Amino acid sequence: MSKLLHAYLHRTMTRRWRYMMLRIRRAPMASLLVLFVFVMVGAVSILWWWGPIAPGWAMSTIMSALALSAVLVTVYQFYWARNQARKQRMLRRSLQEQREFMALRVAERTRELADANRQLSTEIRLTGEYTDALRESEQKLQLAMQASQLAVWDWHVAARTFSIEGPDGGFGQSQHGQMLDLRDFVYAEDFPQVRTAIQNHLKGRTAYLIMRYRTQQDPSLWVEDRGRTIAYDAQRRPARILGTRRNITTEVNRERELTLAASLFSGNRDPLLVLDRQFNITAMNPAFADMLRRPATDWVNRPWTSCSHSELIPQITNGLERQGHWEGEILEARADGSAFPLFMNIRSVFIGDHVAHYLCFCRDLSQQPAMIPSSEAHYDPLTGLANRHYFHQHLDYYRRMDHLPAHQLALGILNVDGFRQLNEQYGHSAGDQILQHLAARLNHYGAPLIMAARLGADEFALLFSHYETTQRLKQLCLQIVQDMHRPMMLDQADVLMGVSIGLIELTEHNVHHGFNDARNALQEAKANGGNQVLLGGEALTYSALERATIVQYLQDILTNLNSPLRYVPMYAAPHDEIAIGLRAYTTLTNERAHAFMDEPLFQMARERHLEERLFRQLLAEAIRTAQAVPSYSSEPVMLSYPLNGTTAANDQLATLVMSVADELQFPLHQLEISLAAHHLDTSRFEHIVRQIAVLHSRGVLVSLDCLGTLNLTMDQLSRLPLSTLRLSHAMLQASPLSPQIQLLLATARELGWRLAVTGVVNEPSLRQLHRLGVDSVEGPYFAAPLDSSALLTLLNQVALHDRGDNIHVH
Repeated sequence: MSKLLHAYLHRTMTRRWRYMMLRIRRAPMASLLVLFVFVMVGAVSILWWWGPIAPGWAMSTIMSALALSAVLVTVYQFYWARNQARKQRMLRRSLQEQREFMALRVAERTRELADANRQLSTEIRLTGEYTDALRESEQKLQLAMQASQLAVWDWHVAARTFSIEGPDGGFGQSQHGQMLDLRDFVYAEDFPQVRTAIQNHLKGRTAYLIMRYRTQQDPSLWVEDRGRTIAYDAQRRPARILGTRRNITTEVNRERELTLAASLFSGNRDPLLVLDRQFNITAMNPAFADMLRRPATDWVNRPWTSCSHSELIPQITNGLERQGHWEGEILEARADGSAFPLFMNIRSVFIGDHVAHYLCFCRDLSQQPAMIPSSEAHYDPLTGLANRHYFHQHLDYYRRMDHLPAHQLALGILNVDGFRQLNEQYGHSAGDQILQHLAARLNHYGAPLIMAARLGADEFALLFSHYETTQRLKQLCLQIVQDMHRPMMLDQADVLMGVSIGLIELTEHNVHHGFNDARNALQEAKANGGNQVLLGGEALTYSALERATIVQYLQDILTNLNSPLRYVPMYAAPHDEIAIGLRAYTTLTNERAHAFMDEPLFQMARERHLEERLFRQLLAEAIRTAQAVPSYSSEPVMLSYPLNGTTAANDQLATLVMSVADELQFPLHQLEISLAAHHLDTSRFEHIVRQIAVLHSRGVLVSLDCLGTLNLTMDQLSRLPLSTLRLSHAMLQASPLSPQIQLLLATARELGWRLAVTGVVNEPSLRQLHRLGVDSVEGPYFAAPLDSSALLTLLNQVALHDRGDNIHVH
């Protein structure tokens, strides 16, 4: 029976039922039902086996139980499968929702991470920018502190620490990393007030800590500390103070100067008035108020035009705006209405390049003693122009100024070409008429020519102001030269004269020696032929650095007593292939100055009491060069050495020359001392002649360099113990020669002078000079000025050639 049941169950359990049974085993309820059916089948089988139950009934019972179990399992499986499907759908839906939720969360977290990453990148970038900005700000602060000379200090009161950063370690308090104690840093006399200021601030008596004191360093500085408390402790006591320190030495000195100026202004007995640039009265001293017999408040802070009773005020203000100064007389009134003449000298006061104020120097002419009329005291009686004294008064005003803006002031020295010859030819009365005509023509000029003065004889000074540009200044001076070079109708004849102008632009650097610079420019203009304008330093326009370089160059020459002299060989004519001597130039050169005359050098030497020593050194150097020159013939080599204006008037000239020649064993008859004609046109002519006569008596030869207009009379020429007259080739180019040159050549031949010519540039010029019978020639056609080594190299090379070879150097 069991085998039949087993076979039945095996046949009836298909793969589906096996699958379902597998599913049933997985379900708790299905497992109980199957267990129940198997228990019943087992119970029936046992009962049937033992016989109490009939076989048919048992089989039917078993089959019924199996059928029932199958139905129950099927029903349960259906509901279970449906429930599982529903759960799977719910699970899938839940999983989908979870997946979508996770996707949203991932997207959200991704966005958050991206935002955080961007924010982090932004913060990193901003941090870098802030760091760079902070570093740049710190650098700017350091530069600003250095530029403004400002130090910053930090005082931690509670910790008793003090630090400072700034120029020179806080102006000397920090030295080699060590901070000086305040008692060792502050000047002893100023320390009590510094201590008092600190105590008052620590006790809360002052909102700011302000201290001004001197330091103990050498030289002592005035400094100012300014600070305030920025942090307090629990007891509200200052815990930290920050502040700055600056150097106020200049301010203190200026305050003292201003105090002194205010004292001088108030205590000055001369009336003084101060105007602003709008011509409002800003101040007047008590003397001015006393002169008007009214209180200062009646005029101060009011327009000048509304206070003064003079009708010339608008004209004066217009002149001040155009020219920057005014001088003259007005009729003013006192408080009681009485009129009085008032002399006013008004000058501009500049801050930078702009007018800040006008300062009026006044004088009550009604109170002046009638000793010398103003016209006689200030003006030349012959020409009516300002005299030398009055001119220098004006020039001294500018010399006292701290700053002269560009193109504000220029000085010209005007001289009549050949005035001595005109005097000799037409008489002194004609000379006076020439000067009067010249003054009349100068008076026709207005601004920017603000003053024309006669300095003496035929020399005039011209003062220019606010001429805008250098080119305009030079054009004006050229116009003056052209206007003067027109015929003048004198009583005896018509005269065509020429003038030369030496011009210099004045600045605060040269205003004290600008007069001499203008004279030097005049002499150079006359040496170039006259009837022209020469702007001093025209070929030497230096920046401040270049000017300092030249001054240092001159100082080095004085210190080392070694000057780069230049030489040109002198050749005999008509045998111009034979060098008979050397002519030394004391014109100094360097790579930045190009050419620099020796007058400034000797002026500097005089200031340092080295003038004679420098002259000895230069002359000795020239003699040694001449001794090293090879001789071309039996004749000794001559040395021509020039004298400048300073040395020519030296009382020890003869002694200096002979002592140097004796030391070097140089024969005096081989030495020629060369004088420039313009150096003799001075009040010391007689003194120079005596010095030259002593040299001539000892065998020294003397030559006169007349390279421009000669302002010496024939009587003066005949008194000079000359051996050679040296002329410029430009003076001999005219055909026919001028009467003055012809007379000069005739005088030279009559007195037995040798004739030398400089500036020969070509062969035709040389042939012309041969026809004139000159004795020696020199110039660029033969050789340019050379230093001693280059000259000796040249002449040694020439000595190797035959005597007849052409040795011209181009």
